[in-house]
Amino acid sequence: SPLELTRQLTREEACPLPILVAGTEDDLELKRVRAVEAGAVDFMVVDPFRILRVLQQMDQTLKLLA
Repeated sequence: SPLELTRQLTREEACPLPILVAGTEDDLELKRVRAVEAGAVDFMVVDPFRILRVLQQMDQTLKLLA
């Protein structure tokens, strides 16, 4: 699952890159909490998939981490 992969990358592999988990808007807050608990920096909604919105969200997240 994406959350298990996130856990593995952040805890076992010590991945130096920020991880964003993406998915649908259903249960958004619960998904966001679970993603962050797994080691992601955030959860973003990509359904319906709008590439410009995805790029803007990624840019915002990366600016916060800089």
